[in-house]
Amino acid sequence: MGDYYSGSITIGGRLPAARLDEFLKTLGTQGVTLDWGETPFRPTSESQLREALTEEGYLHFKNDDLRNGCYENLEEWLMTHHLGFIRRSSSYGEYPAEEVHFRKGMALRSYATDENGQTLIHQHRVDRACRALERGRPDLAYRLLCEAIPTHLPPLPPLTIGLGSRHQQATPVAAA
Repeated sequence: MGDYYSGSITIGGRLPAARLDEFLKTLGTQGVTLDWGETPFRPTSESQLREALTEEGYLHFKNDDLRNGCYENLEEWLMTHHLGFIRRSSSYGEYPAEEVHFRKGMALRSYATDENGQTLIHQHRVDRACRALERGRPDLAYRLLCEAIPTHLPPLPPLTIGLGSRHQQATPVAAA
């Protein structure tokens, strides 16, 4: 069953042209919206997808009513096909707000945040870093603290549509 609350997702990376139709179908069934409270966005063509891009070249979707605050099927599809994303979910009941990052070649990373999107570092991570400093290991303390926040992650690349071969150039998806 699950609880329903709001979340947003920003998508970037290289989408092989051969996967475009499958991606469009996934978007159409996930209930993505371009802004809070709007009707679902169900693109059926590459041109409709291009029109939805932000100025920076990302797809950015919002929804007030997401099961568990996430885009479960879409996120699974993105990870399976190695497209990066950042998902932000609001808090609900005992669940804190969170920011989830995925990049090609990396494990899924989740960070607790406040309602303004500021990353919260768990006390046990700070305690571990302090103990490392007490033992004369500033390098370890630095690494522990860097792992606790998403600033060490590679940036999310803008969305491009390519042919699927690393020898063929991807076409940037630019807003018209």
